[in-house]
Amino acid sequence: MTTGLTRSGIDWTQFGWPIITGCKRLCAIDGKIYCYASNMVTKGRLKGHRWYNSDFSPKFNRDVLEAPLNRQKPATIFIAPLGEVWGPWVPREWQHDIMSIVKRAPQHTFLNLSKYSVSVGQTNWGRPDNIWFGVSVTTEKDAIHLERLRQLDHPNKFASFEPLLEDITSSKYFTLEGIDWVIIGALSKGSVKVNPDPGHFMRVYSAARQAGIPVFIKDNCTLLTNPPKEFPEGFPQ
Repeated sequence: MTTGLTRSGIDWTQFGWPIITGCKRLCAIDGKIYCYASNMVTKGRLKGHRWYNSDFSPKFNRDVLEAPLNRQKPATIFIAPLGEVWGPWVPREWQHDIMSIVKRAPQHTFLNLSKYSVSVGQTNWGRPDNIWFGVSVTTEKDAIHLERLRQLDHPNKFASFEPLLEDITSSKYFTLEGIDWVIIGALSKGSVKVNPDPGHFMRVYSAARQAGIPVFIKDNCTLLTNPPKEFPEGFPQ
């Protein structure tokens, strides 16, 4: 394995690229702060690791910047799986350097998942075809990210509904128009997996099916007997 790329435990990508770790936005669930990534770093198996600040504050790991270039065999690479690339606190220099590497490694397919769809759309460094831009949608108020992603001028766009906590489809901003891939997952609290409300799940799942969008149901969601694990056409696996 190429130094700086980690074999991913996420079932829809092969590798993680920890170029940015940490975040200033922690997820609140039922009035309590919950962030699986933060928990792993501050008190879990990643505590004390050199790639992470002990308080989960953002960090740019320049020593792994060129890791994708050192791997010639094509792979799917998740950019900053335990960090945020497009948060308003992220230095523009970090974003520029990441996109430069993506352009220089056309053999790979990069995936970037963000909660800041506006910032993704405003990048000035071009959007090469070998990157997939995704937004994370967990609550009704997050649905606006779908509308903003729809307006992004790029051929590869996906939406991750994990954890799916509310009826997303009830929002006036809900849309799957222009979305090329849908991922649905459950809430993971350590070893405990909590399925989404079946009604919330089926409304998103049915909307994707009606739109003819490939759907990937994560292993932590067990609402279907034979959950589809579909990838977009031509997507390397």
